[in-house]
Amino acid sequence: MHANHRAIVVQQELLTDVRSFNRALIHALRQDPDVICVGEMRDHEAIATALTAAETGHLVLGTLHAPSVGHAIERIIGVFEGNAQKQVILQLANSLQGIIAQELLPSLDRTRRMLAYELLPANNAVRAIIRENQLHQLNNIMQTSARDGMVLMDNCLHDLYSRCLISYDTAVSRARNTDRFRPQA
Repeated sequence: MHANHRAIVVQQELLTDVRSFNRALIHALRQDPDVICVGEMRDHEAIATALTAAETGHLVLGTLHAPSVGHAIERIIGVFEGNAQKQVILQLANSLQGIIAQELLPSLDRTRRMLAYELLPANNAVRAIIRENQLHQLNNIMQTSARDGMVLMDNCLHDLYSRCLISYDTAVSRARNTDRFRPQA
């Protein structure tokens, strides 16, 4: 028997449809959603709301302006202070599924854009690093966990450059460690 699958999307705009993020979350959770998308998480209320929704078992997708997965985690934690920060670290360690940092770069021929990205699926090692607030160790774990699907931005940039999809100048302007990049003949 073929099941009939339908998706319903309900969008709420802050200050137009609802007065606050908390009210929007309460309303959304009453609808029993499978996925909750939070626009840009730029303040305490938006981040706290997203974490609360994730803790209830919902898949929460959110955006945040950050150049790397490590910076994204630092921004989420840094919005909070004192004991609230400790609580957020635990919430994040327990509920995070993954982070993607991405940037669209001009292609070598300048006719299109190429996606450069950093990918951090949350595994036990990542959760422990977050829980212990040892974020400086993320790059090491990402470098050694490629088999788990982790990708460092520098590795992605190097791949795009070595495949002649982006220029040397573009690659080194976005790379954290430029030692790997040598101009191609």
